[in-house]
Amino acid sequence: MIALVIAIVLAALATACGWAVLRAHSWRVRLLWVTLAAIYGAAGVACFALFGTLRTYQMLTRREVVATVECWPSPTRPDEYRLVYRPLVRGRPGPAQVFQLYGEAWSLSGHLLIWRGWASVAGAKTWYKITRLEGRYDDAARAQAAPRLVYDVNGGPDAFWRLLYRLQPWLPGVEAVYGDSVFMPVDPRKQFVVYAAPSGLFVKPQRRPPKYP
Repeated sequence: MIALVIAIVLAALATACGWAVLRAHSWRVRLLWVTLAAIYGAAGVACFALFGTLRTYQMLTRREVVATVECWPSPTRPDEYRLVYRPLVRGRPGPAQVFQLYGEAWSLSGHLLIWRGWASVAGAKTWYKITRLEGRYDDAARAQAAPRLVYDVNGGPDAFWRLLYRLQPWLPGVEAVYGDSVFMPVDPRKQFVVYAAPSGLFVKPQRRPPKYP
């Protein structure tokens, strides 16, 4: 933002120097004003380019917290655990939801709408909706034979996102509408933070003991 303000000030100074060139009566004075206008103009263009670069980097690397996840193993069987899911509502943690799951990992999946580069730079945020929570086994054969639980969250799939999938080719500024998922091994020593970014969903573990609600 500072670079943009400096660019505007330099552009105003360059414009003032340009008007001074038109009003000058001596060629030496005109040369001085032309030189100053060129210096101010070049510096303003450089500051504006710097602002554009920083703005692009900020928009394309912006991420938003979707939810936090904590896991508690069951004392009865090694592949059973309780998962505490806290979605963010208007930027604040919502009420905790507790699910029983099976497997060595947990998985979250949902819908995403990703904007094109120019729309992201203009300020458009990634749209998302988490719709499913489930347990996950590392071994495919075990996943077919072992018990498995799957839950809809946030109301599950809805008509709005089905419509976005159909209208995707004709939506201006939209790069893609697609489903995405993330999974992480169960670890009661960590709290997992789920993010939505222009690149999709991703998870970052935090090394601190979770508090059971």
